[in-house]
Amino acid sequence: MAAPYTGTLPFVVEALEPGCAQVSMRDGRGVRNHLSSIHAMALANLGEVATGLALNFGLAAGRRAILVAYEMRYLKKARGRLVASCQVDVPPPDGEVIVEGRIQDEGGNLVAEARAVWKVGTIA
Repeated sequence: MAAPYTGTLPFVVEALEPGCAQVSMRDGRGVRNHLSSIHAMALANLGEVATGLALNFGLAAGRRAILVAYEMRYLKKARGRLVASCQVDVPPPDGEVIVEGRIQDEGGNLVAEARAVWKVGTIA
């Protein structure tokens, strides 16, 4: 509800605790590209969800994190059910925090890596 666009993605939160998130996404026509694999931006969105949930779920009341930079490394074509996982130290300090996530296929193969920079601070 806090991020309406994110809710349009076909993902499921598998595990969530402060500093740790695991999110899965099913394969389907809506996330595919012309190469019959999962689209790069669908992978990027999945990585953002995992990094954001892991970090934000560990923030104290009155604090927030805003994504300020993001990069992906695509290692192989992604097909089938994918799982994005992320671990980060919480509570994070104020300022920019780098959060890394890994996306694996059903066989455990690493298909992509996400590197998100979140700016953490007090809600103004």
